[in-house]
Amino acid sequence: MASRHLRPAANARPVIRRRARQTPRGVRPVNVQWKVAYADFATAMMAFFMLLWLISSSEKVSLQGIADYFTPSVAAPAAGAAAEGDVAFASGGPEPVSLAPSDKTRARAEALLRDIRTAFAADPDLAPLADNVLLEPAADGIHIQLTDTALRPMFAEGSAVPLAPDAFRTIAARIGTLPNRIAVEGHTDSAGEGDDWQLSARRAVAVRDILAAGGVPADRFAAVTGRAASLPLLPDTPARPENRRITIILLDEPPALAPGAVASAGRRAVQAMPSQTGNIAP
Repeated sequence: MASRHLRPAANARPVIRRRARQTPRGVRPVNVQWKVAYADFATAMMAFFMLLWLISSSEKVSLQGIADYFTPSVAAPAAGAAAEGDVAFASGGPEPVSLAPSDKTRARAEALLRDIRTAFAADPDLAPLADNVLLEPAADGIHIQLTDTALRPMFAEGSAVPLAPDAFRTIAARIGTLPNRIAVEGHTDSAGEGDDWQLSARRAVAVRDILAAGGVPADRFAAVTGRAASLPLLPDTPARPENRRITIILLDEPPALAPGAVASAGRRAVQAMPSQTGNIAP
């Protein structure tokens, strides 16, 4: 009788069985959630320190412009003078109109500021002057301020010749196609550079000439004024160099008609006047 347990042949292949390795008892899987939380914390701290660095490295006039943007205020009348709206209201006229700039004007000012600073950043010679440009929406339009700083003045002391005329040419290229009329104002600080009224007026005229040469039509200019130190940008510190500036105002009004257009409009008006018989004059 044959045995039930047969011995395998010498050339038979061995049978290999694979078993999955089981996790030992008491060992938990690795938790990676704390790594995600730590990465978020590190990113937030990096952004915070970058913000502190930007604040510490920015010019004071730039910080003042940012603060003014987030805290809009109504223009106050001069001491001893009544506001225009108050006079109209006291005399029974229309109610005073709010002097706060509209949201549309603010949006236009922000877009124009980004465009100008982008153009400055693209030019290596103008890149250091990007912080010298401020835009402020106001009741009469958009104010473009090109200010002096302690390290980067726009004019030499006592001179009306711009040290960076390309900055004004860049602005002329951005505002030359806009329909707004333009007012140019020159300002000095309280330290005095001789006859501040004459100096501020000559600087305003010099900037007006650069804008005209840069493509701004002559009928776009509404006024060129020298303000001396009567309207400081920083009233609490009137001797600061930031008060020496050029202000280009994009007025909220259409450009004036050219002389030829005025004459043509006058002829059309005369032709449309009815005669004594009630017929239209030929």
